[in-house]
Amino acid sequence: LPLVHRIPTNGFLFREKPLEKNIIPSKIEEYQIPFLDIKAIKQGENFVTKNGKIILNSVLTLPEATPRSYAYCSDTAFHEPLIEQIKGVSLLYHETTFCDDNEAQASLSMHSTAREAATIALRADVGQLITGHYSARYKDISQFAAEAKTIFENTILGEEGKTYPVTNG
Repeated sequence: LPLVHRIPTNGFLFREKPLEKNIIPSKIEEYQIPFLDIKAIKQGENFVTKNGKIILNSVLTLPEATPRSYAYCSDTAFHEPLIEQIKGVSLLYHETTFCDDNEAQASLSMHSTAREAATIALRADVGQLITGHYSARYKDISQFAAEAKTIFENTILGEEGKTYPVTNG
C-alpha cells in the first residue's frame, strides 16, 4: 500500500484466503452422499440424490467463516486513498505519532495524529484499530487512545511486545 511520508514508504495488506465450507457429518448419512461428491459440496455445489431431488448446499453445510484481514500502515501522513484500499479489514494498525496538540508537527513531519488514524478507521469501516509509533514527547500514551476513541471507539493502544488477535467481530 503506498503511503505518504518524507521517503518512499509502503504499508501492507494481508487477506486470509476463503476456506471451504464444512459439511454437516449427519447429512452425509441422511442423504447417502457418496464420498466423491463431498468435495463439490464443500466448494458450494448443491447435491442431487439418486431419485433426482436437489438438496441445497445451505442445508448440507455450515456457514463459512468470514476471512480475516490485516492492514499495517506505518509512517504516513493522513492519506484518503488508503480508505478504499483497506475497506472492511478486520484489524488496522495505523501509526499515531502525535495527538492533536502537535497537529502542525504531524503535518510537517508527514506523520498522523490519533484523530486522523481513527478517521481512516471509521471511514474504512474496519473492525478494530491499533495505534502505535508514538512520539517520545508523550510520557503517557493514554492520550492517544482517548483522542482516537472520540472518532473510532474500537481502538486499542499498540504496545511493544504484545500480540493482538485478528478476529471478525
